Amino acid sequence: MEICIGFSYHNGFAPGSFIIRKILDTPFSHVYFKYKENDLNDATIYHAVGKGLTYISDTNFHKKNTTIFEFKINISEELFKELKNDCHDHASMDYGFFQNVGLVLVRALDKLGITVKKNPINDGINCSEWAYYILEEIHGKWIDCDPNLVGPDQVYEFLVKNYGNND
Repeated sequence: MEICIGFSYHNGFAPGSFIIRKILDTPFSHVYFKYKENDLNDATIYHAVGKGLTYISDTNFHKKNTTIFEFKINISEELFKELKNDCHDHASMDYGFFQNVGLVLVRALDKLGITVKKNPINDGINCSEWAYYILEEIHGKWIDCDPNLVGPDQVYEFLVKNYGNND
C-alpha cells in the first residue's frame, strides 16, 4: 500500500504560512498525510489546520494549496489500516495554534544557547506533530525531542534522509 507525506503552502492570504516559510527558510509551511482508498475516486488528505485534525479531498485541498514536495512510502495493508484508524480516532482534535508559537520561541532560545526540551505551549496538535506520529508508526521514534517541537523542516529532513529526494 502506498501512502504519501506531502509539503505545501497556502495560496491565498495566509500570514501564518508566510511567517512559517520565512522562519524555517523553506518553500513550504505545511505537512500532510495523503492516501488513496480503493473505493474513492480521489485521494484523501488528513492534516492539522485551524479546524483541527481533519480530512479533505486531494482535489479540494489543491484549490487553496500548492504542493511543493511529496514522498511516497510503501507500507503493509495492516499498517495502512492502523494509520487510518488512528486518523479516525483523532479526527477533530484541537489545532495547536499556540503550539506553533512555542515552537518558534524554543527555536529562538536555542539560537541564543538556551536549551528547552519541551514546548512550553501545548494546546493541541499541529501538522508536523501529526506527521511525526504517522512516521513514528512506520519507523519507531525517529527524533529525540518532544513531538510538540517537531517542525515541518525536520519532517522533510527525515524523509530526504530515509527516502531520498522526492518526486
